[in-house]
Amino acid sequence: MKKRVLLVGVCIIILFTGCINKDDTTTESDTETINFPTTTEAEPEITTEWIIQNYKEALSEEELSRAEEIAREYYKQHVIYELYSMKVAENDDAWYRASTDIKKYQQGNIIIFLTETSHMGYGSYRAIVLVRENKNSSWEVLTEGN
Repeated sequence: MKKRVLLVGVCIIILFTGCINKDDTTTESDTETINFPTTTEAEPEITTEWIIQNYKEALSEEELSRAEEIAREYYKQHVIYELYSMKVAENDDAWYRASTDIKKYQQGNIIIFLTETSHMGYGSYRAIVLVRENKNSSWEVLTEGN
């Protein structure tokens, strides 16, 4: 049994090394130089299309409260369904990257509330997007829907 295991092991090694050294003839065109970065080189800048930002934390309590008031007033004036609940959307919510209109606003100038409204006797989940041009301008409803 030991001889059989040893023989199988030797065959595998021969087969493996034979595959590696299949063609020992190399030309200059077959080789390429790879330059690895040294520790003195600057790290490359990492960029992504979507970086998670903290939208809620970019606003003061007063700014967030004012935005919520405007959203609630919008539901009273323009949406026929009763508003059951409203909460700030999480930072990675798809609404923050839903369209180019929304993506152009930086944190501090956009906030999205996820809402639950009455619709045909049961809850309907919606969102309301509030934006402003800068910290000195007023909040406006950019869009509302589901």
